[in-house]
Amino acid sequence: MAVDRCICKNVPFAEALRLARQRGCTTVAQLQAFTPLGTNCGRCIPYMQLALMTGQDDLPVLDEASQDQLRAVAGVADAGKRNQG
Repeated sequence: MAVDRCICKNVPFAEALRLARQRGCTTVAQLQAFTPLGTNCGRCIPYMQLALMTGQDDLPVLDEASQDQLRAVAGVADAGKRNQG
């Protein structure tokens, strides 16, 4: 199983990567100025950050520790993480 998009907003990572390259975005926080990616549940934030770092748009499911590390790099508040309790 691979992760390839923001499910809530239906934003494919491939599309977001193209936009990020055009705009010079290196973090999800910067990318959110141009796309709604990661603004609902927030579960895609670590995956999109990994996509930005690697240039890959088809990503493996990450363990919780990896997700937390990538959330820290992403530079955005993660609504999904906050709402988990």
